[in-house]
Amino acid sequence: MPAAKIPEGVTCDIRDKINEILKVILDELQDLTKADELFVNCRLNRSDQKTGPTPWCVGWVESDGLKKKREAVGLDDPAVTRFLDNHLSPVFAECISDRTKAVITRDYRILKTIAAEKVVGSQGYDVLLRMVYRRYACIIADGRRTGTLTWGTNTDPSDSARIEKELVNWAQGLNSKTRLIEYLKNSFDLGGPLA
Repeated sequence: MPAAKIPEGVTCDIRDKINEILKVILDELQDLTKADELFVNCRLNRSDQKTGPTPWCVGWVESDGLKKKREAVGLDDPAVTRFLDNHLSPVFAECISDRTKAVITRDYRILKTIAAEKVVGSQGYDVLLRMVYRRYACIIADGRRTGTLTWGTNTDPSDSARIEKELVNWAQGLNSKTRLIEYLKNSFDLGGPLA
């Protein structure tokens, strides 16, 4: 089977498979942080863009606590509404462009950060639900900086270093946490700058 192109080859079935993997990651990070409300999402670069950032949202999962909160205020499921969203956020561009592959931290309680990054095109569900603490890890797959794996929550993490280490393990296939990377390599013609 030929590798799927991003975005045109990304189907709902593929999104569901990615979400299964993201759910494993979410569960692990929830166990680690003990947070009740959190989410994990994945954005991948467009297949035919091998140098700069052109993101497409391909997966989004949330904890049961966050789902209840979201539904109580009448917001739609971002796993559906954000699917194949191609908003170019400043943090995606920063992550894809950073050769150090460092985890990028954001605190969206800071008004200037919200003003700079939650602009037209950004749906902001996560900020509306107070998921203001973020970690973004660059996904490295098939020799490319090909996307981002994002974790967000409403409580300031007390053990940021451990959370960031686990996020990098999943995003870059380290310490036997290769399920996401293997799936991406085997399923897609990946874009993004060379790692």
